Amino acid sequence: MDLSGESYRVLVVDDEETIRSLMDVYIKGLGHRYRIAAHGMEALEALEEADFDIMITDLNMPVINGLELIRRARMIRPEMVSILLTGVGTRQDTIAALKEGVYDYLEKPISHLSILKMAIDRAGTQARLIRERNQLLEDLRQKNKKLEINFKNLNEAYERLLRQEEALTSDLRQAQRMQQSMLPRDFPRMAGFGFYGYYCPCERLGGDFFDVLPIDENRMAIYLADVAGHGVRAAMTTVIIRELLHAEQLLHPDQSIYSRPADVLQMLNQALLEEHLDENLHVTMGYLVIDGAAGRIVYSSAGHPPPAICTGGAKLTYPRPKGPALTMEANPRYEALEFYLAPGDTMLLFSDGLTEARNAQGEDFTTARLQNMAHLCHTLKVIEAGGALEKALAKHLRHMAPADDVSYVMIRRLTAEEEADGALHSAVKVVSVDATRAPDPTEPDGLSVGWSDGALVAQLCGHATWQYAHTLREIIQIGLDKGANGIYLDLSQTRSLDSTMLGFLNQSAGALLLCQPSDKIYAAFQEVGIADKLHILCEPAPETHLRPVGSREIRQTDQARLILSAHESLAEMTPENQQKFGPVINLLREQTKEERD
Repeated sequence: MDLSGESYRVLVVDDEETIRSLMDVYIKGLGHRYRIAAHGMEALEALEEADFDIMITDLNMPVINGLELIRRARMIRPEMVSILLTGVGTRQDTIAALKEGVYDYLEKPISHLSILKMAIDRAGTQARLIRERNQLLEDLRQKNKKLEINFKNLNEAYERLLRQEEALTSDLRQAQRMQQSMLPRDFPRMAGFGFYGYYCPCERLGGDFFDVLPIDENRMAIYLADVAGHGVRAAMTTVIIRELLHAEQLLHPDQSIYSRPADVLQMLNQALLEEHLDENLHVTMGYLVIDGAAGRIVYSSAGHPPPAICTGGAKLTYPRPKGPALTMEANPRYEALEFYLAPGDTMLLFSDGLTEARNAQGEDFTTARLQNMAHLCHTLKVIEAGGALEKALAKHLRHMAPADDVSYVMIRRLTAEEEADGALHSAVKVVSVDATRAPDPTEPDGLSVGWSDGALVAQLCGHATWQYAHTLREIIQIGLDKGANGIYLDLSQTRSLDSTMLGFLNQSAGALLLCQPSDKIYAAFQEVGIADKLHILCEPAPETHLRPVGSREIRQTDQARLILSAHESLAEMTPENQQKFGPVINLLREQTKEERD
C-alpha cells in the first residue's frame, strides 16, 4: 500500500502489453485508483468518462503519440498533471514536452518501484496544489457574490495562499539546486593555468551561467552566458543553452568546431532560433578557447561585456570582438580575437551584473573599480584575487542584495613560483540567495514612532501586515503637515512585509526614507519590481525614543479600499504582478462596488 497516505487517480497509457502489465502490478501495489489504456483514443475516452489526477503516457504510440495526447488531455482535464514515459526521446522531444507542460519524465523500462512511487507522489502533490488553488479562487468568487466576504475570511484566504506559496517555494528551491548542480564544481587541471569561478543569482533562479567544455589534452573552452532578466524563464533558457552545447558536442561529427569560438556562437545562434523561443529573448555570451601549452586564448563575443585582461604593470585592457547578442540576427557574423597571457597575467570574464551592481546611493560598481583592483589580480594567487573581487563587490553594495545576477570567471597564467608551490589553483564559489542575515526572531511585532531633531522616525518590527498600513499612512501625513525634516521608516527589525504593505510603501515612496532593510526584505522589493523606486538607506535611522503605536480600527469599506489601492499600485509595476494579484484585485473591486451600490 502507498505509505504516503495520499491516494491518487492515475491513468496509464502505453501500447506495449509488457509495460501495461508491469504498471498494473506497480500501481496496484501503491494503492492508487487507476485505469490502463492501450492507446491514445482509449485514453481520451477514459478522460471524458472520469477525472484523473495524473496521466502517465508513453511518448511513441501509433495514431496519437504522447505529446498530442497530452495536448488533447489538457483541453479535457486542465488540472491533470502529466508524466512522460520515454526510452528513445530526443532533445527536440524534451523541449517540446516542456512547452506542453509535462511535469516529469520516466525512462523505460522502470527499474524499481520506488522510482515510480516518487514520481507519482510528486505529480500528485502538484495536482493537489493546482486543484486547491483553483478551488480557492472559485470559493472566493462565490463568497463575494453572496456579499459574505469579510476581512476575517480574506485573511484566512491569504494564509492559505501563503501556505501554497511555501509549497511552490519548495519546488523553486529544488529547481535552484538542479540549476546550480549544472555549474562546474571545479575547473579541469591545465598545466600553467589557474581558474576561479563565481556565481551569485539575485533570485533563487538566475539567468547567468558558465561552464567548461574540454576539447583535448591541451585545450579547453570556457563560456559565460547572461540571459536578460532572472527567475524561472531566464533559468530555463540557461538550461536549454547548456543542453544545446553539450548535445551538439556529443552529436557533432566535427569536434574541431569547439576550438573556433566564432563558429560555436554562430551554431548556437542558429540552434536557438530553430527552437522558436520567446521573441523578446536576449542572450549575451563570451566564449573562449585556451591553449595551455602556448598560453594562447581565442575569444569571441555575442554582445557580451568585454573581458578585462590584466598584464604587466597592472594595466587593464578590454578586447572587443564584434558580434550581436544571440537570436538578434538570422545570419550574424562573429569576430574572433587572439591574444597571449604571459606568466602573471590574468583575464576576467564577467556578466554585466558585476559592473552594473548598484548600491543604495545609486552608484554602479563600474570598470573603474576593476582598474583599482588590477594590482591585486597581478600580485595575488587566482583564488585570492577572485575572493578579493567578491569582497570588493560586497563592500560596494554593503548589505544590499544585487539587483541582477553576478557571475565571473578569472583565468590566470601561473608564474613558475606559483606552479612550484603545489597549492590549489582553481575553485568555484556558488552563492545562494538563502544565505541572508536573519533578523532577531524574539523581536515582537509592532509599529513605533518618535521625533529626532525635527525628523519623524517610525519602526516596523516583526511581521508587518496590512493592519499597520492605515496607521503608518496617518504617521506620514503628520510628518508632512508638521514639515518634518525627513520621514524615516526603520526596517532593520522587520522580518516580512505582506503584499498590502509592499504596495503601500510603493505608493509612499516619495515621502519615506527606508532604513536598513534586510536582504530578505530587499529581495521582496525586487520581486515585485519596486526596489529602484524606493529611497533605501544603508545607515540606521536617527536615534530617538520610540513609543509603540497600535494598529487603528477602521471601517471594513476603508480597509477594502486601502488593500485594493495597494495591490493596484503593485499591479502597475510589472506584468507578473498583474497576473499574481489580478484575481484579488477583481474580487476587491467587485466587493467595494457592491458596497457602494
